[in-house]
Amino acid sequence: MLFAIEMKLHIFNPDHDIALAANLANFTPPHAARRLYSDIGFLPVFWASDGDIVVVDDAEAARERVRHIKGLSTKVEFVAASELARCLAALPDGQLTAVEPWGWDAALCNRLHRWGVPDQLLPTAEHLADIRNMSSRAWAASCLQPMLEEFESGMLAVPVIARSAQQVDEFIASHEHVGTVLKSPWSSSGRGVRYISGRDALTVQQQGWIDRVIASQGCIMLESYYINKVKDFAMEFRSCADGTIAYLGLSLFHTVNGAYSGSVVASETEKVSMLQHYASAEKLAAVASEVATVLQPLMAGHYVGPFGVDMMVLSDGGNGFKIHPCVELNLRRTMGHVALSAWHSDILQQRLLSITYSGSYHLRLHTTTENLINTSLARF
Repeated sequence: MLFAIEMKLHIFNPDHDIALAANLANFTPPHAARRLYSDIGFLPVFWASDGDIVVVDDAEAARERVRHIKGLSTKVEFVAASELARCLAALPDGQLTAVEPWGWDAALCNRLHRWGVPDQLLPTAEHLADIRNMSSRAWAASCLQPMLEEFESGMLAVPVIARSAQQVDEFIASHEHVGTVLKSPWSSSGRGVRYISGRDALTVQQQGWIDRVIASQGCIMLESYYINKVKDFAMEFRSCADGTIAYLGLSLFHTVNGAYSGSVVASETEKVSMLQHYASAEKLAAVASEVATVLQPLMAGHYVGPFGVDMMVLSDGGNGFKIHPCVELNLRRTMGHVALSAWHSDILQQRLLSITYSGSYHLRLHTTTENLINTSLARF
């Protein structure tokens, strides 16, 4: 293996959000998360530098999968998790300079410690507690979303934190004209979310889920369903070591039944153009600036790394549109970051980064000549 003089270690830990909810150092990811890591653990090749280490389940399988992805070439070193301790022990002191996971949680830190990663490269227990707290939807509802509420005056409603079944019942009843969205404080993408019509009584299954979330996570989040939602999108950022927030770009993505299925890989100019019917370039820039301005003092000294903010385009009831500047805060790397890393200025065609499942997970980069034009992602 030919390692760089200085290198970073990267790992895709798709169980991150679930691990945050469990908050256990000795956490066993569910089968689906383990399979996702086994099949596409090579994902950091999109942003890792030459000579960096990417920890995977099977190094040879990862190299073979990468060879089949169009336009992707890399000089990273794939190292199987079972071999990592031996690999790190052979490195000179100081050669490994940083660890960049998909997201930080206690379970991952415990695994990395067992694999021989130096403790000085891992977050402290206090730092992990900050990250977990700020990753909660309750934190966003208390500290972030109220500060963005007036960005689109009269259009947004800050989520309510409910700590009892009675509070849930009262909220649902008061929102029966639009419906209620219930969310667990910590959950993985596409999960931990339920939609309730206020006109219907809660089913036994729904009530049981609500009770379990409150008992295990301390509360449940209640939101008004936005019947005027037109489109979902996101903005991607990085919280820097000097305390500043850097805006990285737009994320245009597609979901199926709430689960991620693909992202547009294109220039910022092209992505802004896809949203031009709903918001001008100036308006999008203003949203990004406002989010960064609000988050900078909240994150400084507490979190360094990538994060994403999910947003919505809302109809204003007339011929205009408004931007909901913060539906979700994802305090980790996102597939939007992956799509940004997959874009290169020398590639002229727009592409679609997709993940599909057919017995195993597969990641592909499709060019527009294959199927991007025919997807809903292209109809912005």
